[in-house]
Amino acid sequence: MGLFDFLKPKDKGNNKNAFVKPSIEPDIKGGFDLKLSDFYTQTQSAQVISVKVSPDFYELFPEAKAPAETGDKLELKTAAINIVFWGQTVEVSFNPNDIPDNSEAFITQINKQLNWLIKNPEAVNEVIIRDLLQLKNDNWLNEDETPLTKESFLKSIRLTSIGFYEDTNFSLYYDDGDLFFGHTIIVEINAEREVQEASIAG
Repeated sequence: MGLFDFLKPKDKGNNKNAFVKPSIEPDIKGGFDLKLSDFYTQTQSAQVISVKVSPDFYELFPEAKAPAETGDKLELKTAAINIVFWGQTVEVSFNPNDIPDNSEAFITQINKQLNWLIKNPEAVNEVIIRDLLQLKNDNWLNEDETPLTKESFLKSIRLTSIGFYEDTNFSLYYDDGDLFFGHTIIVEINAEREVQEASIAG
């Protein structure tokens, strides 16, 4: 469950004051050298549907004032960029409030993580298969659907976004290709580039 589970999105896809730049492709060496200026700011507008929130929500998102009651609206900003990653357009984002002091150093760390990740899809795929293939075949098969193989499972999913956090832990978000009836597949990777787990949410 994410911190936005208590929010109802408003005007989905409408990012206020955002100019979406063209997707950045890997350089000639197959890596990235992103700059802070490459990112644009996008704003997510949401409506409160419950005032019971995670205890650390306002610590993580200080710009979000505590909602007074159901129906209140709030906006959260993220810095984002579209890149071409593993042959498809992927959004990379982070919370600007995570990096108030040394923004360029944070972007340098993002580049390092991306440049490791782009060369190591197998490390991610192994954990996805370890954690989700049996779950799919045991509990999520349609009637008359045959069990999936590793290859058919991986071919069905698509990376859509990568979210970075203050300590450069990051999460990969996949379109599930309807394997889990529209749930998002999330892969967690720590700052040391250890792929922790894959799960479904949403």
